[in-house]
Amino acid sequence: MSRLGYLNAAFAYTGIVGVAPIYGTISLANAVLTFPLPRWIGQTVDEFLYFSYQEFMRVYFELYSGINIKFYGDKPKDENCVYISNHQSNMDWFLPVILGTDLSASGRIRYILKDTLRLLPFYGWYFELHGCVYVSKGMRQNLDKTMCKHLADVSERVNSLWMVIFPEGTRYHPDAPNAGAATVYRDQQPIEHAQVAFPKTKGFVKCLKGLRKCADAVYDVTIAYVKVERRSDPANSIQHDSNSKRMLHTSYARPELCSMEAIMAGRFTEIHVHVNRVPISAVPSDDDAKARWLVDAFRRKDVMLNNLYCNGTVFDGPQWEICDSSWRSFTCASVWTSLLALSLSTGAGRKCYVAQWLAWGV
Repeated sequence: MSRLGYLNAAFAYTGIVGVAPIYGTISLANAVLTFPLPRWIGQTVDEFLYFSYQEFMRVYFELYSGINIKFYGDKPKDENCVYISNHQSNMDWFLPVILGTDLSASGRIRYILKDTLRLLPFYGWYFELHGCVYVSKGMRQNLDKTMCKHLADVSERVNSLWMVIFPEGTRYHPDAPNAGAATVYRDQQPIEHAQVAFPKTKGFVKCLKGLRKCADAVYDVTIAYVKVERRSDPANSIQHDSNSKRMLHTSYARPELCSMEAIMAGRFTEIHVHVNRVPISAVPSDDDAKARWLVDAFRRKDVMLNNLYCNGTVFDGPQWEICDSSWRSFTCASVWTSLLALSLSTGAGRKCYVAQWLAWGV
């Protein structure tokens, strides 16, 4: 990563993490003050706080970075959904925020997370407060009882919900040994994936089972991080440059590193996102059939990604854009930055800020 990339990433994380202690304190105060009140009141305030913080982060990771995000397929609706996606970057968790911009849906987003993420300073304890579900790797009792109980509680919430799950379980990289090798659920047929890892079906099955009564659809999302390269190629030209009067060939290279830091460093230029909205009634109700449905979904993802990276074929379906809401992001950023500046402007405020770091960040 270049020096400029390091500076950009440091600038982004300084702003985001710098506000985190203030956000944590306000969120905890909301949980305490609204505890004796009807639950929907505290949830509404919490979702608004989370929405404003995610809009603040958009300033850095979408607007400041200048990354070009292209959407294909179905536009999200104002509904409850289970969101599944391939997982190859720490940017993946933020894309539902951008995807739901037109619906102001970011406050509704919850995640199914690995239990080790509880240890994250500030965010680990807050995610649980917000309604995210932690699962322990290899602990069936945790998965069957704790997850199902939590999801049953979530399904009774008045507010709408986007539950995000990454069935691969961990970030995928094509150079990892046997990254795509696995067997089909129950069928015992070997599969070699070139662009995705084999999905872990049990978490998805339990998630869908717990939320089936409240979920309206499954959003099957495929994400591709690309570095667009255009070069002169008269033999296979597919795009015309009107300024130079040359025919240009566009190729989509998979970057070596997919991360938020790489975005700030300009390591890749575009993110392609395909959304396939599947009504919940179209997803099988039988557990084994659900698992096979998920495997088939990841087979399709592998084909789509392989066509993009190897053949330059962009995703199918209509291309659409989100509305420009940068004013909203900058407004939220101004509010949170002002609160941070106010905290640091006096001696008492600085002491309180340090105490918040010690309380929430250690």
